[in-house]
Amino acid sequence: MNFFVFFFLVFPTWTSAMNDVEHLNVHEQIKTLQSMVNELKNLVHVQSQRNDHLERLLSDNRNEVKELKSQFLNELRNLKSNFSKLDVVDSNQNRFLAKLKRDGLNTNRFIHSLTNRQLRLEKMHALVTEDQKELRNLSDGNYSVELIEKKSENSLRHVDKIKKRLLSPQTTSGDAIAFYAFMSSILWSPWRGRILVYDVVKTNIGNGYRSHTGVFLVPKSGVYVFTWTFRTGSSHDHSIQLMKNKKDIGSVYFHTGVDGVEAGGTGIVVTHANAGDDVFTRTNPTLNIGTGHYIQSDAHGRSSFAGWKIF
Repeated sequence: MNFFVFFFLVFPTWTSAMNDVEHLNVHEQIKTLQSMVNELKNLVHVQSQRNDHLERLLSDNRNEVKELKSQFLNELRNLKSNFSKLDVVDSNQNRFLAKLKRDGLNTNRFIHSLTNRQLRLEKMHALVTEDQKELRNLSDGNYSVELIEKKSENSLRHVDKIKKRLLSPQTTSGDAIAFYAFMSSILWSPWRGRILVYDVVKTNIGNGYRSHTGVFLVPKSGVYVFTWTFRTGSSHDHSIQLMKNKKDIGSVYFHTGVDGVEAGGTGIVVTHANAGDDVFTRTNPTLNIGTGHYIQSDAHGRSSFAGWKIF
């Protein structure tokens, strides 16, 4: 009886205490779980930010790779273009060197021919001089000696005339003198003060123009008209002078001003020239011409030099 009374009095109190303990444990677990959930949320947020940052870096790297690839392709195309230009320059230089060799051989032959002619004339002059001395020693009378000396002097004048004809430019009959010549190909990077050579001769009445030097040797004194034309391009500039002996008697300056565009300039001068004067064109020695500049001459436009005597 007493046991049952005790049981019924104590059991409810014990049960309530146990329920309170369990309730406290569950509350603590819930707090722990909430704390873990919050930490996981923070971790997910941080990881999301990291992922966004990595994606931005990846996108920037892709753009940079594309830009580097584009630059590489452009540089590769430029290199190919430069190699092609170098091949053209090398081919032109080889042709120019071959032409210089041919012109050198022709000049040597011409000089050798003149030297032989001069030697023959000197021998003739020596023979005539010896004959004159021998004739003067003759004692056939004053009249005969004077007559023979006059004939000898006439022979000497004749020899001098032949010598002048052999050593001076050969002209045609009359006073007609004219020439026209142009460059056969492009002239790369001409240095300052360079005499321009127009190697293709179309007209040379009076034989005053020299295709191997670019110089017109005036055959007869008079008033002449000279004109010169040059063509350049790719934003390059040139100044070409007309020279008479060492004097500048005309000058033309031209600048294209635009890359990839070619154009030309022309000068014309009327001047008096004496027989034996040298007339030629040259690049201006005071203008600094950059590397890669050129004077163009082809079927689309010739760089040329011409002149003629008007009276």
